[in-house]
Amino acid sequence: SVSLWFGSSSQFCGAGGMCLDVRSGCIFACLTIGVLLVVDVATHLCISRRNVLKTSKQSALDVAVFEACALSRPWCGPCCWEHALSHVGVDVVDLRRLLAERSGRDLRVVILGNSVARAHDFGAARVLVNALQYAIGPERQVRLDFANVHGGFQMAQVWRCGMKQLDVADIVIFQYAVMPRNRIVEGIVRSALQLPNKPLLLYISHCYMADFPNDPDWLSSPLHSKLRSFDAHRFRADELRLARHYDITMVSTCAAYETMLHHNCNDVQRSVDRLSGLQEMFFGAADPVHQSALGSSMQGCLASQALLKGEPSKKGNATLPARLWEENEARQAEFCPPAGLLKSASAGSGWTLAQGGRGGKKEWIGSNEVGAFIDLQMHEPAGHFFVLAYVHHALPMGRVEVQVVGHSSTVIDACCPSTGCGHGVPQGQGTYRAFRVPASGNLPMQVHTVRITNIARFPNGNSNCSRGGAKFDIAELDGVA
Repeated sequence: SVSLWFGSSSQFCGAGGMCLDVRSGCIFACLTIGVLLVVDVATHLCISRRNVLKTSKQSALDVAVFEACALSRPWCGPCCWEHALSHVGVDVVDLRRLLAERSGRDLRVVILGNSVARAHDFGAARVLVNALQYAIGPERQVRLDFANVHGGFQMAQVWRCGMKQLDVADIVIFQYAVMPRNRIVEGIVRSALQLPNKPLLLYISHCYMADFPNDPDWLSSPLHSKLRSFDAHRFRADELRLARHYDITMVSTCAAYETMLHHNCNDVQRSVDRLSGLQEMFFGAADPVHQSALGSSMQGCLASQALLKGEPSKKGNATLPARLWEENEARQAEFCPPAGLLKSASAGSGWTLAQGGRGGKKEWIGSNEVGAFIDLQMHEPAGHFFVLAYVHHALPMGRVEVQVVGHSSTVIDACCPSTGCGHGVPQGQGTYRAFRVPASGNLPMQVHTVRITNIARFPNGNSNCSRGGAKFDIAELDGVA
């Protein structure tokens, strides 16, 4: 039998049995195969083999997938997997061939994402990496690179600052809260598909509680007011359209949850009758966005199923397909990482380089005093700029004036409305937002000097924030040709 252990308690049950107590933090399960799984979600999701007894009919891929799915299978089994595997690209065939080689180089997995990818110490990605490691054997290593995962950042930041890490990747995982339909998302995909190393692209489509906007449990939930509505259905449809157009492997978290809520499958041991029950199991108790340890494990299971056992499409793309969406501007990162902002300053005071965030590697320059300024000499001609700044609705955020020397200035306010920052950002959290300079129109196409000055609020102190202040953080400055 299999025993799943979680926390500091231990309990065993007969083969095929299941006992679950979320409130006390314990999950126990017994399944019928000679594998001992250990799950410790207090630090990070970890599945380790103790003893694997295979029959001659069980391939390494079969056992790897079994291990990846052991925790979530009572709720999401083969029928659920079939619904959630939205598209399996033909390049999984080459990956499986690479995994079957007895010798060769290590495998590198690069993950691009924001806070949903970081949940439970990259829980979904680590489940997939463990499955790949079992499939590839002990002679080679599967390495996970998560340097491009930053909470609050969107895909635009990767497009401008993170593409260099992809040129040595075998697998690139995209794991964002949403992948909006725009030229940036498509630009990253197209660039990755044209890399000489030809990485396999995998998209783990996320799922919010707000993906079920009309469900009575969501409408009556106290979390409903913390997450402003957005057109989730359109976002998910665009994600699938992009995956099919470029033959990218995609798994859908929402599709898996829908099979549970609608009872579409009869091969499960545990059922979820209402959205409130699903939220308790697969999301944090007070978090309508990020997955619980169980939810992250299920996402890793779906990814493992897709790459190791999913039926590949017959499509493939001999040449790069035509664009889905129009590309209307070229953007270059003038200062990336943010340390370059200070190093390239011709003058300034009151701005300092900071590093932090949940992963401890996010960088930005910040000021907390009115009058602080920095002069930046651009490197390339540009017609306008984007300032990537941190915004929040409850922190004492300030304002800056961005002056393109010799031309008009633009004021940027880092305060969101007091109700929250919107666009899928839960109330109580901040995010990064790109502000255009100038707000409309274009500057002469030439090399510019930009001065950024921390300025006072209006004389009467009015602010969008619940409390105004002078805090202003900048993560990036981009020129647009």
